Amino acid sequence: MKMLDPLQVLRRGLDGFEARVNAITSRQMMASPGFAQKLDLLATVSIGLHHVCESLRADLYARLDLPSRSELRDLAAAVRRVEDKLEELLPPREPAAAAHPPRTRRPGSGAAAAAAKTAAAPTKAPTEAPIKAPIKAPIRAPAVKARAKRSRATARPAARAGA
Repeated sequence: MKMLDPLQVLRRGLDGFEARVNAITSRQMMASPGFAQKLDLLATVSIGLHHVCESLRADLYARLDLPSRSELRDLAAAVRRVEDKLEELLPPREPAAAAHPPRTRRPGSGAAAAAAKTAAAPTKAPTEAPIKAPIKAPIRAPAVKARAKRSRATARPAARAGA
């Protein structure tokens, strides 16, 4: 016996429902003359609203003394032309020598620093430096901490009473 796939059943039902809705919509709605008129009215209103929003935005930019998008585009093109003219007038750039070593996490670990170390250091057999353990603060047990707090708390009122 073959088991039914629930997703396949759902897909078939959804496809059938979509086909029926499309058939009803295309026969009834699009065939009526009112549909074309309403669609035309909707497109006209949409275009009109877009035009109104654009004019309001242009007015706002003028009041705030901000450049519009087209003015910014023209300005960018003018700057590009000036940069191109400067590139033509200036002599070609030579590739800059490595003024700085490449960035690393540790200072002086670049190729230049390694070359300088090997040139400056005398040739000896490598020796290993002793590994130092980090110094840790003494760990206090929670009971010791609590006793220290209690002794400080009881000492303060007694000191105040005596003074």
